[in-house]
Amino acid sequence: MPPLQVETEQLRLRWMDPGTPSQPVWEAEVPYAQASATQAGATGVFDNVRCVLYQEGKPTTDLRARRVRAVQQEWRVEARGGVEAVSRVNGVRLQANEVIWLARQNRLLARGEVQITGKQFSLRAREAELDTAMQVMSVSSP
Repeated sequence: MPPLQVETEQLRLRWMDPGTPSQPVWEAEVPYAQASATQAGATGVFDNVRCVLYQEGKPTTDLRARRVRAVQQEWRVEARGGVEAVSRVNGVRLQANEVIWLARQNRLLARGEVQITGKQFSLRAREAELDTAMQVMSVSSP
């Protein structure tokens, strides 16, 4: 297949697990998108994104960011600019300058002015690593 490049407005994206085609990995609503595809996989860059992160086909986290880059081959989503994420499992809220989601590893890596808030706690950190549902975390002190 020759390389493909696409630009579009108002798009709903759904990234499905090729090993289990009925299980979504990531779903997003984007007002504008740039995407390219090769035989190796697709990469998309999206502005003002609202998306849902899935774990084993179940929605676990809502995420918003000014810019997102999704790299299908690496199972990686990079969110930058006023990133906010909220766990659907326990209500934990994450805010950071940048969040990288490694879908296959079930890991969120947050960097830059990280703030994590739960029902009974609030903390600030330089960096944090969380699972996709934000139930398990480790942080680097400010």
